[in-house]
Amino acid sequence: MKIIFIIFVNLNIFYKLDEVKDFLTQKLLHI
Repeated sequence: MKIIFIIFVNLNIFYKLDEVKDFLTQKLLHI
């Protein structure tokens, strides 16, 4: 169970980073 939890947390972090990257990219394109 612990391994599944770690994988889930890692995926969540990567998803958040991707989301932030997309947000920053959009902001840069709008300027």
